[in-house]
Amino acid sequence: MPAKFSPTTSKLTRKFTSQHFEKICTELANSDKSLAAICRKYGVAPCTFYNWIKLDKKLAEQYAAAREQQADYIADQIIEIADDDSKDMITDPVSRELRPNPVSIQRSRLRIEARKWRIAILSPKKYAAAKIIEVPVQPEAIIIDWTAEGYKKAQEEDLRITGATYERLMEIEREEQQKKGNVDLGV
Repeated sequence: MPAKFSPTTSKLTRKFTSQHFEKICTELANSDKSLAAICRKYGVAPCTFYNWIKLDKKLAEQYAAAREQQADYIADQIIEIADDDSKDMITDPVSRELRPNPVSIQRSRLRIEARKWRIAILSPKKYAAAKIIEVPVQPEAIIIDWTAEGYKKAQEEDLRITGATYERLMEIEREEQQKKGNVDLGV
């Protein structure tokens, strides 16, 4: 196992080695650690790692698969955290009775929420709270007439919509007054 990176004792590598890449991806897939922490462990600068995957499509696919697996690993952790009730109850020092431990319960909640957020980022199609539906849309061309005539037409259209809205509001108000018995047939 490689020694941990220490800024005073070793330098970060910029040279690609398949051995480093494999180890980083394997550890990433089987832990909840950040890529930066794992890269430091193996003496690789995170920006170097990102350059490796930017330059090689096969490496990028391998990295994406590792991130997908990491999301599944973290999802399993959520279940373990939720099921672990070992610190949910504490003994009151005065009465010697068991009572809930709000600190532990809140901490578990925080750990679960942080992991839910993380897996939604790592694998949004699989773990996002709201399902993302991709619909191919052809953008319509919007042509704006910036001439004086075009501006005047836009103003008239805006006024016509505003006028129609005002008339409908007045209609609703008259209907409400009629229901209350305050009949005012004036238009």
